[in-house]
Amino acid sequence: MKSLLALTGMAVVLFASTNVDDIFVLVGFFANPKFRTRDIVLGQFAGIGTLFFASAAASLLSLKIPYAYMGLLGVFPILIGGKDLFNLYRKRGRTEKESEHPSNAEQKGRATTVAMVTLANGGDNIAIYTPLFAIRSASEMTAIALVFVGMTALWCFIARALVNNPSILLADEPTGNLDSTTGNEIMSLFERLHQQGNTIIVVTHELDIARHAHRIIHVRDGKVELDEKVAH
Repeated sequence: MKSLLALTGMAVVLFASTNVDDIFVLVGFFANPKFRTRDIVLGQFAGIGTLFFASAAASLLSLKIPYAYMGLLGVFPILIGGKDLFNLYRKRGRTEKESEHPSNAEQKGRATTVAMVTLANGGDNIAIYTPLFAIRSASEMTAIALVFVGMTALWCFIARALVNNPSILLADEPTGNLDSTTGNEIMSLFERLHQQGNTIIVVTHELDIARHAHRIIHVRDGKVELDEKVAH
């Protein structure tokens, strides 16, 4: 049980630390009215899934191919981006009417665009995942894959919630399984949202995280123990 919890924690930290910038990319897609939620979610899962399986395959190939050549995998995101740029150039003459009534092919293309951007943005993750995956058993890889699925869904949920411009955002232990650097980046994001006029409610057991707030309410055994204001 302890080993499973440790593996799960490692997978959560691994995903969060290597994909924290994906939240901002997803926010951009969700804010674009031309992209439907379904297309974005499918594209994000496809992109993360491709990175995961590419890393798993690379971990097997690394047993046969010298590690120095593994860096050539970074060429693939460049080729994908080039193909997307070429497709954009071909569609430059599309009329406004066509843009308002996209075909099924275009809608599928938008999911592909999200996947391509995810791949291009996370292409360097392959070099991080490969050596870690190389020492894992099949059962451990399955557990890591499940964590990645859950974290991808969480990333999409957070990005969509941010785009909807909520007046109140509730975050329950948002940094609980993250390293300090990634945790501070998440709190910086919350601070920027607060500066835009949003109310952020954070539930945490970490005092240093609580100190980012302007008001801290200490609760013990279901009762308010202390209500203090924090000067910034």
